[in-house]
Amino acid sequence: MLEVARPRVAAYDGEIDVQVADVHELDFVDDSFDQVFTSCTFCSVPRPVEGVVSLRRVLKPGGELYMFEHTGSRYYPFKFMMNLMTFLTRRVGL
Repeated sequence: MLEVARPRVAAYDGEIDVQVADVHELDFVDDSFDQVFTSCTFCSVPRPVEGVVSLRRVLKPGGELYMFEHTGSRYYPFKFMMNLMTFLTRRVGL
């Protein structure tokens, strides 16, 4: 995914750092960020509650956590679609 992002990062008119990280082992000091964003990530985090705690650790007091995530469903076709999304994100990181 970093290779896909590189052209957009290069074209960005500002400072941006991209890296691979494990949410359970974030290499940032406490209270580092004003905002944290996740997008379709936590379906493939093995210990999601611990992952959110880790995100909270790196947020400054009063910082904001924004999450766009999907959850399971009991209804077809949504259940099938959500399970497929989870499978894909775990396998290929989409």
